[in-house]
Amino acid sequence: MKKKLFLSLLCGGLVLGLATGCGTSTDDSKKYDININASENIDVKTYVDHDKDYLIVYLTNNNDYNIGNIEVDAKFYDANGNNIGDDSNTFLDFVSGGNYVYTVDLPHDDDYNNYVPEKIDLSIQVDQEYQDYVGGGTLYNDKVATSYTRSGDEINVTIKNNSGVELYTVDVAVLFMKNGKPIYVDGISSYLEVGESETESIDIPEDWEASENSDEDVLIDFDSIEFVVNRASAE
Repeated sequence: MKKKLFLSLLCGGLVLGLATGCGTSTDDSKKYDININASENIDVKTYVDHDKDYLIVYLTNNNDYNIGNIEVDAKFYDANGNNIGDDSNTFLDFVSGGNYVYTVDLPHDDDYNNYVPEKIDLSIQVDQEYQDYVGGGTLYNDKVATSYTRSGDEINVTIKNNSGVELYTVDVAVLFMKNGKPIYVDGISSYLEVGESETESIDIPEDWEASENSDEDVLIDFDSIEFVVNRASAE
């Protein structure tokens, strides 16, 4: 059974589709479709991780206001149109002009190996009921500094609170990139006092397919690390 490290709530990355419409993509072995239904002014990009375990969803909030609550639903279908799995999630406090990255588990076979289905329906909708509860009124995503260093088989990620207030919730997505696309996602969640820094170590994931054909463990081939501050709230 394949394992993965995950953002608490995420061979090369594969773009599946863009917001508000249908997209078709092909990798070396499989063609499939994704249909995206997103609320107004939310841009959506989707990718498959290096091991085809999960869908990486990269959102941008182009509204001139923060969003309190987003509901995400994914449905998976086989070649005959049969529903073979579902995944849903809800996340809070999507800052205006900002990005949000999360992951959706792909279906698995009887041996618990995940795979990319023939078709994916992805719905991303604003829940208006919670619109008045956004982060206590203020979000500080742009006041969180991020950096990293590499040490052997891991990276050391540092986040710092430059907001001038205590941040009770700081969620940062850590994206391992290859040729400009995310191929693996991990994350950090923390509480930070004013001016406080915190460093956490993240293991560089193994390339399972390459390792099976080698006498030693092979790590994924990435060329950069990017960060997305999903949420930085004082409440």
